[in-house]
Amino acid sequence: MFLLVVSLLGCSPPQPTYFEGILLDDITFVYTSKEHGVYPNTDVLTDEANPFANSPLWTGKWDVESYGYPPASYYAWATQLAVEVTGENQYYTATALSNLYLFQMVDSYEAPLVWSMAVEAHRSVLSNFPNSVSYLADGVTSFPLAPLSYDALVLLGDDVSDWTKVTGEDGTTLIFPTGEQ
Repeated sequence: MFLLVVSLLGCSPPQPTYFEGILLDDITFVYTSKEHGVYPNTDVLTDEANPFANSPLWTGKWDVESYGYPPASYYAWATQLAVEVTGENQYYTATALSNLYLFQMVDSYEAPLVWSMAVEAHRSVLSNFPNSVSYLADGVTSFPLAPLSYDALVLLGDDVSDWTKVTGEDGTTLIFPTGEQ
């Protein structure tokens, strides 16, 4: 009956998604430490739960990201951050951690630990990579990441009093350490 309904609707059941032989749906987040996935920590490269540990992804991280499964995204971006230290890699690692927490994709006892990891990763963007940008698919149009990490910290319920958010007359949003402008 199911196949009849599916064929009548012109839909097919979702197919499993693989990246370089890795079934993305099978990736499970395993808590290791609060510093995991936060610059300058590189423990993700030796983490047995990390399916990408032996293959820095470079452009493959976008393929994993586009699938939209936070455990896979976390390991992809954290691996990339460990081998290519950029604010973009830190931001997307932080976002994957935020999604793991917000979508309740970890056991309840791990939730506060993952929350802490997400907060530390977003703070790292603000502290270590305040001027970082990412790019739209056109590869030309960029956008700043610090305001997004600031907003993520607010969403997570963290104290953002160490930073000040300022919107300029041109609509540009900047984040400064409190007391600096």
